[in-house]
Amino acid sequence: MDEKEAIVAEAAGEIQITEEEYRYFTVPYIMAQGVVGAQLQNSAITLNEIANRERGCSIVSKIIGRHGPKKYSSAIGKLQKKGRPCTLEGASTLNDIAGLRVIVAYEDDIQTVVDEILDLYPDAEVKNFLPEGKKLSGYRGIHVIVMAKIVVDNEILYIPVEIQVMTPLMSDWSLRQHDDYKGLTADKEIGAFFRKLSKHYVEIEKIRMALREYGVFLVNKNDEDFHVYYSD
Repeated sequence: MDEKEAIVAEAAGEIQITEEEYRYFTVPYIMAQGVVGAQLQNSAITLNEIANRERGCSIVSKIIGRHGPKKYSSAIGKLQKKGRPCTLEGASTLNDIAGLRVIVAYEDDIQTVVDEILDLYPDAEVKNFLPEGKKLSGYRGIHVIVMAKIVVDNEILYIPVEIQVMTPLMSDWSLRQHDDYKGLTADKEIGAFFRKLSKHYVEIEKIRMALREYGVFLVNKNDEDFHVYYSD
């Protein structure tokens, strides 16, 4: 470990940002999430109109946004886990303070939405967690990190917003793993359960797409009544 790494590692354990400072710092992130959410909503309407004409089934069923920015405690925990300083500068390195989740009907719809996002943000960073084993936990989906342009006090800012694109099954898996067993997945039995569940979901995804080819849609065929939801 060199001198710079040692300084960062030492600073990482010390919380040098208050919750109030963090709350003020994240205001632009809330604005950026709103901008990106509106763009995604408009794109989804167009995608669904085309998909309903061509295959009789929508692509995007739901867009979910954070209810406020990433929680202070979560941000601090992530900085400490990554060995980054718990400062405003350190917080600015996090890409998921603002976030949206796009739920699509089928697994092969994910890339369609990702391509649409890349049309809006050509320089976006893409993280593909779809291949089995990519995430040891069993988590699957594609993350796209875009830099949203906003104006604050006549100053142009570019704020990162993480967009997660996944199917209902992938979202269900992640919510169960996060909400029901948060902090417990280090347990070997619980970790093994979620990896096994993920494998089962992979097979179900394949069956759903195969049935679709025969005109059997395991979704609401005319689901155009969607909007941006906000999760806690």
